[in-house]
Amino acid sequence: MSEYCVVYTTFEKKDDALRIIHTLIFEKLIACGNIIDGVTSVYPWKGKIEQVSEVIVLIKTKSQHYNAVEKRIKELHSYEIPFISQLNLESVFAPYANWINEETKQ
Repeated sequence: MSEYCVVYTTFEKKDDALRIIHTLIFEKLIACGNIIDGVTSVYPWKGKIEQVSEVIVLIKTKSQHYNAVEKRIKELHSYEIPFISQLNLESVFAPYANWINEETKQ
């Protein structure tokens, strides 16, 4: 397993994404969260096709924190079944990796 990862998730509202990113940073589980606004998602849900605006969130952290990050997102998320995925990083620019180490729990 790689040492660092990006956690990919989505939210209906930017404010929800910001609140959860701030919480995860405060808890030293992540170093950074990027919000990509203006995404349209189309999916089947409970017998009909939904089309909603969402924001994508990319979270940078250490792989050892993924389970805790996933748990906290599930606890704080407004969706019944949020999408949460770990994308392992093959390599990370060394100064950036050092910064992630400094900003997250050891």
